[in-house]
Amino acid sequence: MISDPKHLNPLLISQIEEPTGHRCWTNGMDMVESAMLKSDCKLCLLDVIGIDEAQFFDDLYDFCCKVADCDGKIVIVAGLDGDYLRWTFGSVLHIIPLADSITKLTARCQLCGKRAFFTLRKTNETKTELIGGSDVYMPVCRQHYVNGQVVIESAWDTLESCSKAQTDSYQEEVAVA
Repeated sequence: MISDPKHLNPLLISQIEEPTGHRCWTNGMDMVESAMLKSDCKLCLLDVIGIDEAQFFDDLYDFCCKVADCDGKIVIVAGLDGDYLRWTFGSVLHIIPLADSITKLTARCQLCGKRAFFTLRKTNETKTELIGGSDVYMPVCRQHYVNGQVVIESAWDTLESCSKAQTDSYQEEVAVA
């Protein structure tokens, strides 16, 4: 099984053996090439390959094509299809045409309990890949996503105008002195 690449010391866990300290692959084709070089090809023994946090895998499409089409493996992929701005995240959406079936799972909106299709980021950080839990992200429905974005933008506008007012006030005090 390919595991979550965002963890610093992940374990390779499979049905073949108990959790070990084996390397966890964040690049699928590297794993395939490494397995081919070894005489005891454990990849060859696998029937199913699971990928978690798939949005972080650079070669997701090529890897899934190779192991499903050429090697006959069943590949189960879990990952986000969009980021906090509702833009595509990684290449998860690119593998949909390869899939035999797709199940889109949703959380529950933390504010109202409806199905949550979106993630609201609760910080001012703007980089796409920001690792965090409930302290940083919140699952929300469409209504609360849109309202939340308005509230967040309004709060930042208010903070910026307060900061500007303080700066202007300070400059006036310096000019008077």
